[in-house]
Amino acid sequence: MEKHILIIDDNPSDLAVAEAISSKLEIQSICVDGAYNALDLIHEEKEEEQLEFSLIVLDLQMPHMGGLELLKRLKKTDSVKDIPVIIMSGRKADNDVSTAIKLGAADYIVKPIDAFIFEEKLRKFMNKSDNSWADFEIPEEEALSGAVILSSMQLIKLNEIGAEVVTDKEYQEADLIKFFSPVLGNEQIRGQVESCEPDKKDKTKFRIKLRFNGLQEKHRKKIRVACRDVWRRHFSKMAKEQ
Repeated sequence: MEKHILIIDDNPSDLAVAEAISSKLEIQSICVDGAYNALDLIHEEKEEEQLEFSLIVLDLQMPHMGGLELLKRLKKTDSVKDIPVIIMSGRKADNDVSTAIKLGAADYIVKPIDAFIFEEKLRKFMNKSDNSWADFEIPEEEALSGAVILSSMQLIKLNEIGAEVVTDKEYQEADLIKFFSPVLGNEQIRGQVESCEPDKKDKTKFRIKLRFNGLQEKHRKKIRVACRDVWRRHFSKMAKEQ
C-alpha cells in the first residue's frame, strides 16, 4: 500500500505550499481542512478507502479544535499513535515548542513555511535524506566553539540542521534544550537530543548530537557565515599548505 503524508491546516495557502513541496519530492499528500475533518478521515471504516500514513503535519492554531488537542487525540488513537507528527505553526515561543514535544510531536516548524526547511524535514521522516550536509569542524580556540547550554559547553561540529557539543551534563534522547553562542547572535537556538554518549577524550563529559528545532532561515544564514569564516581562517590555509 502506498504511504501518504496527512497535512492538517485551516489555511489554504499553507496547505498549497506543503502539498507542492511534497509533490516535488514525489510524496503523495492528503490535505485536510481542520481537526474534525482529519479525525473523520482517520476513523473512516471503509477499507477500500483506507490510507496508510507515514507522517502527519499539523497546524497548532485552528478553529473549533486546536492542534495541541488534536495531537493528544492522535497519540491515543491506535491506528496513528506511532506515526511521527510535525507541528507547523506561526507560534514560536519556547513553551509552545516544548509543550508540543512533550505531547509527542517529533519536530516543529515555524511559519511562514520555509520551503527549504520543510523539504529537509520531509526527507528526514520519509527516508529520502540525501545526506549532503557538510559538517564543519570547529577548532577549540575559535570563539564559535564557546556556547552556553544552561552550563558551559564546547561546540565541536556544526551544520545548518544540527550540531555536536561536549558538555558535563547528561541528557536523554529527545530532550529539548536551548543554547546560544555570541558568534551566532544572542537569540537562543533550540535543539533536540538525538544521542548522548560519554566523550572518548574525557569520560566525565558527554558528547551530544543535536537536531535543530524551529530554526528559521535567518539562523541558518548566521550559521553559514560563521562556518565560512572558520573555514577561511583554518582549513583553507591547511589545504594550501598540503
